[in-house]
Amino acid sequence: MKPLLLLITLCLTTLVFAQTDSEKAEMTVDKNEIEGHIYFLADDALKGRATGSPELKIAASYLANTLRGYGIKPHSAINSYYQKFNLIQTTAPKVLKVSINGENYPHTIAVEAKGSDLSGEAIYLNFGIEEDYKGKDVNGKLIIVKGGTSEASDARAVYNAHKDKQELAIKNGAIGLLEMTLLEEDWWTRVSHFMEEGVKIPDTKNEQMPKPDFIHLWVNSSANKLATFNNAKLAYAIETDGIKEETLETQNVIGVLEGTDPKLKEEFIMYSAHYDHVGIGKPDAVGDSIYNGARDNAIGTTAVLSMAENIGKFPTKRSAIFIFFTGEEKGLLG
Repeated sequence: MKPLLLLITLCLTTLVFAQTDSEKAEMTVDKNEIEGHIYFLADDALKGRATGSPELKIAASYLANTLRGYGIKPHSAINSYYQKFNLIQTTAPKVLKVSINGENYPHTIAVEAKGSDLSGEAIYLNFGIEEDYKGKDVNGKLIIVKGGTSEASDARAVYNAHKDKQELAIKNGAIGLLEMTLLEEDWWTRVSHFMEEGVKIPDTKNEQMPKPDFIHLWVNSSANKLATFNNAKLAYAIETDGIKEETLETQNVIGVLEGTDPKLKEEFIMYSAHYDHVGIGKPDAVGDSIYNGARDNAIGTTAVLSMAENIGKFPTKRSAIFIFFTGEEKGLLG
């Protein structure tokens, strides 16, 4: 019997090693299981999985325990599946009024703003880049510039350039910055919705230093109005109750599976997706106010879970790390 047992063992071993990647995938990919993950994560009970919400913690527990079931271990550095940290949640002002030379600009978004009631002289500085400040005394004044760059003025260009413009304005002693954007109505609506409530990483750099009461706004306008600002004398008035901030506790979910090769296991391949969404918002035409986030990003999250299940059964030479990020939808983090 012993030779027969040995022969059977060798045959089974040969079959395992002879399996193709497609065959291995078929052993771990199950339509019903995939649908189960997506339907759970996008269920109304999770209320849109907003960053820092109790429902996101439920989703995190589901992910952690699913990894546990697949044989994926907690990260050894924290001895937990949860990487906990704080974010700052920001809420848009309820009051935000802007006028330039007596004309009101109702389409306005606060990027940085404390409660303020300001008025005075403004200076128009084209795109607000460094060369635009040469020979200009802007100390104690409000700066008005075009949003974006000379190459692009779409929403992405406005967002990508705004921090550099803000730093330049503060460096030159300005008390505030108005960026005049030229976004179409649908894009302005999207940006406004995104800025209603967001999250950001706490500023730990120079946290002991007092920050200037700087105001930074995006004001949607038209090219015709912008053309009248050049070389004109400008006066402004701004009233706002400011952006509200509060500390938010949240977590990423992390699991690790050690590789099989003695040397290559020191290298890691990361599989990741964000598992948060935007929570509850404005009702749609049928009154549904829950943003379920099935496509963005329960599907991506489920894809990573499927990879974890597969690699849990068929470990790779290199170590695998699985990370589910939070803070992406409302903060572009992760």
